[in-house]
Amino acid sequence: TYLKGLGISPWVFVDSANVATVEHSSDSVAAWSKAEKSTISYTLVGKRKNQDFYGALRGDVDFSYGASQDVNTMPKIANASTANQKNALQKGTAANPVVFSTSSTLGARPGDTVLIPLNIKPGDAGIDGFNASLQVDPKILTYTGQYQAGQAMPQKANWYIAAKSDASGKLNIAALDFSIVTPNPVMQSGTVIAFKFAVNSTVALGASSTIGINATMVLDPQAHRLSSQTTNGEIEFSSSGVAIPKDYELSQNYPNPFNPSTTIKFSLPMDSKVDLIIYNILGQKVATLVSETLSAGYHNVVWNASNMSSGIYFSVLKSTSLSNGKDFKSVKKLMLLK
Repeated sequence: TYLKGLGISPWVFVDSANVATVEHSSDSVAAWSKAEKSTISYTLVGKRKNQDFYGALRGDVDFSYGASQDVNTMPKIANASTANQKNALQKGTAANPVVFSTSSTLGARPGDTVLIPLNIKPGDAGIDGFNASLQVDPKILTYTGQYQAGQAMPQKANWYIAAKSDASGKLNIAALDFSIVTPNPVMQSGTVIAFKFAVNSTVALGASSTIGINATMVLDPQAHRLSSQTTNGEIEFSSSGVAIPKDYELSQNYPNPFNPSTTIKFSLPMDSKVDLIIYNILGQKVATLVSETLSAGYHNVVWNASNMSSGIYFSVLKSTSLSNGKDFKSVKKLMLLK
């Protein structure tokens, strides 16, 4: 369905288990032969010459594969840009392993929702797909079925992400780059996906729980398997925990009037590209306080206007969601009195 939406033809669907009949009878080669003419999946048992096609590798998020059927080897690389990369990938590993982690400590309150980030450090190789899981205590956290792409995820519209949780609190994750013509792998460190969990209202203040991470498969842009490591995180529950705001908002600065410093607060419901700029009454830019990608949450910035003249100024917040691309803009009036 996803490939059809991209208008890609022809394509071949490759199951990540070793045989096509593992999951359902509808996945059998016989059933595939009845697929639409835009597919060539039914020719997996035969050959076609002089025809290009696109491939999709599906990861296991629906818990239907047994451990014995998991893929444990990947194709070896035929050539590489450097001898070190070639040698490393032929062994199925990167020179520096990919590292998956969460923040060392997250805060939340009972009854809140919290974004648990899956952070990533790509190492020497770009990442074009992975299977991973987050293990939480189901008595404490419940997956809401919602997630958002983080700042480390390039061109989110071209990445396919699937996630499914079970009763034990295990969240299985599959992510794959569908930038067909030119691969668009994860190259920078940071949050690749953030998953929204609800904190059960019965959780006692002061309680804590670890978040277990397991990366089962990580692929480079040539579909070679890379080695990986994980660093687990912890979530703590307290009355002063960090909640995720529901809306974008630029608050009035405090104090106002001020001399010479004032604090400007703003909230982001999701990871966003943010610019916070100060203008004078003539519309001239006099200071740039923020110009970067920030995570969801509450933020504050102090503006020291000791080198400015008394008068009226304006703080302008512009943000663009990394998840859906929507823009937000807000303006507040500031008064500097010396």
